[in-house]
Amino acid sequence: MTMTYSNTYKVSDVLPDILSPLHPVKDPIITIVTVVRNAQNCLEETIRSVLSQTLKNRQYIIIDGNSTDGTLDIIKKYENYIDYWISEPDRGIYDAMNKGIIKAKGNWIHFLNAGDYFYSNKSLERIFSKQKEDVDVLFADHQVIYDNFSRIQKAGTISDLWKGMVYHHQSMIVKTKLQKKYPFRLDMIAADFDFIYRLYKSNHSFLYFPETLSVISAGGISDQYRVQSIKSFKKVVVNYDKSLLIDTFYFYKIFDSILRNILKKILPQKIIDIIIQRK
Repeated sequence: MTMTYSNTYKVSDVLPDILSPLHPVKDPIITIVTVVRNAQNCLEETIRSVLSQTLKNRQYIIIDGNSTDGTLDIIKKYENYIDYWISEPDRGIYDAMNKGIIKAKGNWIHFLNAGDYFYSNKSLERIFSKQKEDVDVLFADHQVIYDNFSRIQKAGTISDLWKGMVYHHQSMIVKTKLQKKYPFRLDMIAADFDFIYRLYKSNHSFLYFPETLSVISAGGISDQYRVQSIKSFKKVVVNYDKSLLIDTFYFYKIFDSILRNILKKILPQKIIDIIIQRK
């Protein structure tokens, strides 16, 4: 059965026959890690998206932050199809991600957080069937789901990384050995950007795939705390590069973000949707 996800598609509607019994893979191509805490309303869609991938040479890990809702019931429902899972308190999302990194056995690692899912059941197969070069980081486009519409967000140019994230973390696949070498810092909002920028400045190789890899919902942590995120991006960049251009650019970005937040409070939602769709 072939599936294509869209903003109206629900992975949880797929029949159980897409699932195959868990046969632990000795040398998986990729490890997929889902971090979750109290997400009983959306975790199942993410799990089924992973399990429906046509690329079977994979390892699936779920790291739960001691959920107190029905999240654990969902995990246990699928535990025969999950290679490793744990539920315990953590020190935040990056601490949970680091726990997943420690358990990763695949040559590559990908993070797909609760509530998000792959754009197609062939997403991973398509990327690894095309991936020919010996590169360190693969990245692609992503689809963003808003309340009333969705749009494809194209990845930017890697040379523009000093301006902030040019692609979404959940449309990135990276060599596991690099994630193990550089675990996420726990003292930063933008620890994922810090990791990516470190690789970029260390001359590791990046390869762009002009395809949509993941589907995410608007309103995540970085959306809710946009100004803080921008400041965190700048903090990372100036650790490696300092210039008047960088200072000026981030001053404008912060001003622009504050202005947008003000406009969101005074403009009708229909107008805001039109602005977003035209970006």
